[in-house]
Amino acid sequence: MSAALADPPALAAAEASAPCAAVRADPVLAAAYDVLLDVGPGKATLTEVARRAGVSRMTLYRRHSQLRTLVSEVLTAELVTLLDEAARTAAGDDDAARIAATVSGASRAIAGHPLMLRLIALDPATLLPQLVTRRGSTQQAAEVLLAAMLRESRDGSVRANDPELTARIVGTAASAFIYTESLARSEGDDGTRWNEFTRMIEGYIA
Repeated sequence: MSAALADPPALAAAEASAPCAAVRADPVLAAAYDVLLDVGPGKATLTEVARRAGVSRMTLYRRHSQLRTLVSEVLTAELVTLLDEAARTAAGDDDAARIAATVSGASRAIAGHPLMLRLIALDPATLLPQLVTRRGSTQQAAEVLLAAMLRESRDGSVRANDPELTARIVGTAASAFIYTESLARSEGDDGTRWNEFTRMIEGYIA
């Protein structure tokens, strides 16, 4: 296996990061990010987001009639940013290695992202449907990006007869690793499992 493996400094940098540029540039998304960090999705309200964003409730409701769609927009913006950064920095001898490094690097950054850690600490039940009943818009966005990477590979290293199905399976595996990061840390994992995750993904897509 030749994928570049994620390292602890990269994770530390992700944990210390502020909201991505797309979130910071939008007062509503920035306010939603802050509310989610403060109280989690279970206690967050559109009214509080509107207050912190300095907009009327009606203005916010016209854009987001449900808190769930606003949370998804924030998470998707953060996810796309982390995926782009992981793809930009991923190294490897071939496309399969680089894609595996991208998936692992982005997944590890998401798992260590302050917002994800906070959501799991405050309201883990909110994330349960993403694992057992439906794929959220954030997961779907990740799968679209991954399927495109698989489809665009031209060096013969990627086995992807069905890029969409492959992306869905990889996304499901990534979700399990992301959502169990806090548990793994509490059990003393030093990041080694992310090295194994990289190997696992490369072995599957090659």
